[in-house]
Amino acid sequence: MSNRPRVADALFESLLYEIVDGVRPPGSQLPAERELAADTGVNRQAVREALQRLRQLGLVEIVHGGGVRVLPWRDTGGIGLLPLILWRSTGPDAEVARSTVELRAAIGADAARSCAARSPVHGLRLLELVREMEELGAEEWNDVRLRFWEEVVVGSGNVAYRLAFNTLREVVMAAAPVLAPVLRSEWEQVDGFRMVAAAVAAGDADRAEAAAHDVLGRGVEAVFRATEGLATASTRPALDPVTPAAPAARRSLPDGPGR
Repeated sequence: MSNRPRVADALFESLLYEIVDGVRPPGSQLPAERELAADTGVNRQAVREALQRLRQLGLVEIVHGGGVRVLPWRDTGGIGLLPLILWRSTGPDAEVARSTVELRAAIGADAARSCAARSPVHGLRLLELVREMEELGAEEWNDVRLRFWEEVVVGSGNVAYRLAFNTLREVVMAAAPVLAPVLRSEWEQVDGFRMVAAAVAAGDADRAEAAAHDVLGRGVEAVFRATEGLATASTRPALDPVTPAAPAARRSLPDGPGR
């Protein structure tokens, strides 16, 4: 089996984190393909693949004959970056975790309003999921909770919300070992989920939005409390209280054939 995809992935991730962490600031030039290949010991095709992925994510601009320029990723990147920049060397990034739960709360509340207004029949399924929550232990609520909000988003009829939800779900699941104890105050409030479901089933858009805002807002408050005082303009700390081992995303360039 060719080692090139693995080598290209490792080079991509190395450059990605250097750009996000400011090691390679906006406006700076990346080394030429030939130089990157020589410096990292990978072949030029792997370098080309890594640079194209960075371009697709809005991290760099490739100018024919003019090299590769680093872009201000906060201005040019998209939501698809979130799962890629969540994990740092010591655990989930606090800023990304906070931003994710805030966006999740904003989308969830408005999606609940739209679901109640456009498709209240989804409220019946939501009430079934609430009954599942009542029957399961707290450690199993995470999966039911995700299905609950997925049902809300589907019922909203908003394709942009659905696509955003897919990304947010990926981020939340990736950080589940850390977020679970932090978000427990949100996940355990079955009565809050029941209020959302009942409001949607009744077609009461205002009440559905308010109830969803209350449920998801608890999670936002919990994550902000857990990360209070950690983030600064120049640091990207990990989220407490649990620090899992860094995932494979932070691996170094592999050895062996293909380099």
